[in-house]
Amino acid sequence: MSVDDYMKRMLADNAAMQRAARVANPLGQHRSILDAISMQDRFSEIDRISRKIAGLGAIDQKLLDAAKGINIIDTARPTGALNLDIAGIGALAAGAADHLKLLASPLDDLRNFGAVGNLASMRGDILAMKGAYAGYTDRFRLPAHDEMDRLAKAALGAGSVASHLADAATASNGFTAAVQSMHTPWLLHDNIAQSARAFAEIQAIGHGLRNFAPFDAALSDTLRLSLGDWRNIPSFPPAIFDNAVARSEFYVARGFNPDLTEFTAEAFDETTTIAGLDAQEYSEPAGDEETGLVRTNRAHDRLLRFERRAFIDRLMTAEFGVAWTKHQTPPGMLDSRKNAKQAAKERGGAD
Repeated sequence: MSVDDYMKRMLADNAAMQRAARVANPLGQHRSILDAISMQDRFSEIDRISRKIAGLGAIDQKLLDAAKGINIIDTARPTGALNLDIAGIGALAAGAADHLKLLASPLDDLRNFGAVGNLASMRGDILAMKGAYAGYTDRFRLPAHDEMDRLAKAALGAGSVASHLADAATASNGFTAAVQSMHTPWLLHDNIAQSARAFAEIQAIGHGLRNFAPFDAALSDTLRLSLGDWRNIPSFPPAIFDNAVARSEFYVARGFNPDLTEFTAEAFDETTTIAGLDAQEYSEPAGDEETGLVRTNRAHDRLLRFERRAFIDRLMTAEFGVAWTKHQTPPGMLDSRKNAKQAAKERGGAD
């Protein structure tokens, strides 16, 4: 990859770091830290390439100086002297000069941007964040096998979200299976009950979305216990669009349960994936039109199957009987449909 490519990528990474510092997603509040940590390797690589380029430039300069120091018109060299390829050195010197000119532009761009000089301080900031995140991850562990009953009791007690969305046996079996599927430490050393309830709550949300009808009243009421009540909001406070702390406080004020995100980013992603809440399939990167079209086509494909007359007739007949078209359609629709069918038949269309 060229220096220009590295510079462009570094510019993008720097912008991403600034966005990460400004914007935090309450459903993945530790992601910005991870983003910054992942950039450490990129900045280190840019620094290494910059040093390598500078070294190559120094070598070229030495070659250029050496070539200039040779008297190429001196023909009085003693016989047997070292047979230098004067023309070759001259070409090498010219190439070195061109090389230095080519290196000057990207290196100047890096210096003007402040990247070369600021890499050390940026690495220091990133290492500090990495250390803080490492300390955070140390708070979590995987549960021991003999803790399962205690965890289930803490997670599935009366009044829990899981108890609202599933019977005791289903909730317990689902919780146990999900815990056994986890490979990333997720259980807080100092608050086992909180982690267990939050973990079970996420799994219960996934279970409810899979097993309840859309807009089911019981499901909606239960989801509000976890995600907050977002009805009847007259306006959104302007501060939440620029201030991550204000935004998180607003979410909590609406009733969002912050315990649901008290996991490492890796554990949160794994937990939601096990619950069936992984939304990566439907993510749409900014400016990626093709991804949006794929999502639209997928939605259209499903809607088209719902709209097929045979499908509608089958369900309506099962619910209201064979005469459903006479009693379950708006006034005039049946006559309009019969007239359209007759007109099509007269034109020679299929019945």
